[in-house]
Amino acid sequence: MLRSLESDFELVYVGQTCLCWEALHHQYLQIEALANSGSKKSIFYDKVAGNFQKFQVLLERFMEDERTKGKRYWNYVQGRFPLKSLLQVPEISGYHEEEQEGLTGQCTKIRDVLKAIEKSINALWVFLKTDNSGSWWKLRKIVWTFQPVEDPKDLKLLADLKKGLQRVSLSG
Repeated sequence: MLRSLESDFELVYVGQTCLCWEALHHQYLQIEALANSGSKKSIFYDKVAGNFQKFQVLLERFMEDERTKGKRYWNYVQGRFPLKSLLQVPEISGYHEEEQEGLTGQCTKIRDVLKAIEKSINALWVFLKTDNSGSWWKLRKIVWTFQPVEDPKDLKLLADLKKGLQRVSLSG
């Protein structure tokens, strides 16, 4: 039971990290396309660059705190309580083609947002490189092979069910 729970925690950690990478990559491509579209006056009014800087700082702080601790997935599970936005990629909003009057808040150029996302990607890369727990190999093993069975009786039950289904499909 405990082994299964640890495996589930590790799977959640790996899944969240993969989703984090996918979201960062997608947002980078989206902002890069906007930056290359030709409009030099494109800006963001929400604190998008600042939110990505916070994301980067959270990752770096997590890595500093975990140096003396045990397995990363367990540190991630424990770290999610005080750091609710750990591995949660910020949303991109507040995009405008040109500066508009009447809009309040901090405006950020699109190139600055792109640089902030690049720094976040680099921080995530360092985060992944420093994970020496082998979680990624475990995920690969789970995806490409069968998971270990907790109760060997389950294998016999599975074999019996498959035989029964084959008989029904052959006779029907």
